[in-house]
Amino acid sequence: MKFKIVLGLCVIMNSMSLAAAQGVTTATVHNEVRQVYFAERVITIELTRALSLSMREAREKCPTVCHESGALELAIGSIGIGRSDAATDALVNLLGLRLDGAGSEELGCQIVIRGRALLSRLERLQAKSLVEHCQSTFYELKKLDLRNISDVNVEQVCRSEAEIHRNQEEMIKAIRAKAKCEF
Repeated sequence: MKFKIVLGLCVIMNSMSLAAAQGVTTATVHNEVRQVYFAERVITIELTRALSLSMREAREKCPTVCHESGALELAIGSIGIGRSDAATDALVNLLGLRLDGAGSEELGCQIVIRGRALLSRLERLQAKSLVEHCQSTFYELKKLDLRNISDVNVEQVCRSEAEIHRNQEEMIKAIRAKAKCEF
């Protein structure tokens, strides 16, 4: 009788531990999805601000700490360290943005670091869906976070299908060549 009770308690405790572990895992994944969503929006916002002549003029008038913050590169890096499907999707979605300089380099590195794990996703990439995703994100942000920036349009922020195809091919070649990033 004692053995059955102890065995029953062990089964219950094991089930509770498993449920708790699954809850933590679910919470962790949910948290990463939220972080990736936020980071993707930050990247679009920072890119738009960097393209805005009015924002550059305002930054020049600011005597302290109004210059670029590095948030764009940091947000790309934070997406890059994520291992969820949302992080993978976001890295691919970022190919739809007209990133240049450090932002483009950071994105390329994050994609190359993922390497083969991202290769099939890149090969199946539909440029039209990236254009649509970029444009819808931009228009959504224009309603709230970017409502004060009127001198940047969607074509300045989002790449065309042809540009996405070129970038897609570059990333595929870099992964196949096992390119390395310099940090």
